[in-house]
Amino acid sequence: MFEKLIDKLWEINDVFEEYPKVFCLMMVYLVLMVAVVFLFFPCLKWLANLQILNTYPLYELILRNFDTLRWGVIVLPLVIAFHAFFDVLELHERLEKRKYGR
Repeated sequence: MFEKLIDKLWEINDVFEEYPKVFCLMMVYLVLMVAVVFLFFPCLKWLANLQILNTYPLYELILRNFDTLRWGVIVLPLVIAFHAFFDVLELHERLEKRKYGR
């Protein structure tokens, strides 16, 4: 079982060496996921404290729905990861098609 994992990691490494764009796109999505985790609550706080015409229009809405909104820290990176997986896979297939003409 451990050998299968090592073999898969070597296959992924070979793809990254053959197509550096795939690696770069994957790293961009990884940085985006980490940034969302760290910036979600500060952005939520900023939205709650946003003052428009001497009122805080989003404060009550965010305060009432905070129990639901806090799941965004988990859900948003998962949505980004799901999108990233298919985007990176599509880029790999496109580059492979261009190189080998399938």
